[in-house]
Amino acid sequence: MRERLLDLGRSQVGEARGTGRQLTERALTMHCAAYLAEVKSRLLTAVIFELKSSKDSLAEGLSEEQQQRVKLDALVSRRTEELERMRSRLEAEERERSRLQSRLIQAERMHALGALAGGVAHDLRNYLMVVSCCLDDLPPTASVLVPDAQEATAQALRLSAQLMDLGRPPKPRLRPTAINAVVARTASLLAPSLPEQVEVRLALDPHEPEAPLDPDEVQQALLNLCLNARDAVAPRGGFITLATGTQRIAEPPPYAPESAAPGDHAWLRVSDNGPGIPADHLGRVFEPFFTTKEPGKGTGLGLSQAYRCATAHHGWIEVQSTEAVGTSFQMFFPIQPSSPR
Repeated sequence: MRERLLDLGRSQVGEARGTGRQLTERALTMHCAAYLAEVKSRLLTAVIFELKSSKDSLAEGLSEEQQQRVKLDALVSRRTEELERMRSRLEAEERERSRLQSRLIQAERMHALGALAGGVAHDLRNYLMVVSCCLDDLPPTASVLVPDAQEATAQALRLSAQLMDLGRPPKPRLRPTAINAVVARTASLLAPSLPEQVEVRLALDPHEPEAPLDPDEVQQALLNLCLNARDAVAPRGGFITLATGTQRIAEPPPYAPESAAPGDHAWLRVSDNGPGIPADHLGRVFEPFFTTKEPGKGTGLGLSQAYRCATAHHGWIEVQSTEAVGTSFQMFFPIQPSSPR
């Protein structure tokens, strides 16, 4: 019995020692795990801190680069704007130079031709006056050709008057004038001289534009343009369109006179569907005595008178033409009196 108790006690002590050893190993394992977790956490925190510091440094570097780029872009933009302004000024100066040169050449040409034509016309008029007086003194029964001679003399006197006008500056008598009324009167005067195959169309501005004009001068210019259009379309038939309107002009064209100014303008346009004007003739159509008609069918003074009429009113005349399509002449007149630029 005593030996059994001793054996039982020894076995219980051994079991207790084994259990204590297991508890100690488990505690040591948990302690190591906690330590490793803490070390891992600290390492992870350090790595995150380093990464964040590197990111901040990189962001700061990028920010400085971006600032330099913004400054460079602003400098390039300013320089580009300055160059654009310089280019615009140069283009404006070139346009002004071309305008002045064109106006000077045209003025010198018109002055020379006008002086020459005026001198010739003065002498011619004196001779024609003698012929006219002699014809008037003849009795009607002297010859059946006297009326024809008187009519021819009257036409020659009118032509000499036009020639003399080229040698002196025009002085239009301005008064408020309804543009549509001038066109309507001109169409009535034109109608009897039109062949059946030529049609006149009106496209008048319903707002009835008015401008300070010399209605007689403008009507004569408009009639000259219409007669040219009639001669262009008569051989094969066609139409002549008379149109009116208004337009705000920001800057007069280079070929406008010096007295032309920006502002509201009334315009008259005569267009046809005739054969058109050759491109190499467009630059000369307003020269006195220049004509594309056959010899004996034109004096070359109609378009010149229209040009002088437009410039005398501080306006200008434009021409557009396409061969086999037609021609358009457009006269611009300031609605308000202009002052020289």
